[in-house]
Amino acid sequence: MPSALRVLRGARPPKVREPKPARGRPKTPADLSETERAAWLEVVRELERVPGLCTRADRGVIELLARTLPVWRECMRHVREHGASLIVRDEKGAVKFLQQTPEMTIAIKLGASLKALYGELGLTPAGRTRVDLAPAPVADALSAFLQKRVNG
Repeated sequence: MPSALRVLRGARPPKVREPKPARGRPKTPADLSETERAAWLEVVRELERVPGLCTRADRGVIELLARTLPVWRECMRHVREHGASLIVRDEKGAVKFLQQTPEMTIAIKLGASLKALYGELGLTPAGRTRVDLAPAPVADALSAFLQKRVNG
């Protein structure tokens, strides 16, 4: 469990020697489909908007998210176009029951997985509360002076 999360839950202070993964964009997997590659870039760009949030160690989580997101979107497209339920009729044509479509079932399960993956990356409101980023390094003397004035 990340030390920031342990502290939030009232546990002992964080480990001093906790590994800090290298910051930067992870290498894009070569075998992503076109839609998976678009999802990969969407997630990486969102992570890069927060300085220090994107690390090379996040590659596996980002890849899983990038491969899952297009499938979820395709299921949701199908549900929008065809509905979320199937009408099951008896031999006389009377309605026996309604059944959820396979696409809706898959979309619900993938949605839960996606939420967890986004949370792991700090891209949900709850996920952001667990992210502890070190301040970005100051670029030059003027920036350092201005930062001191702003921070008091």
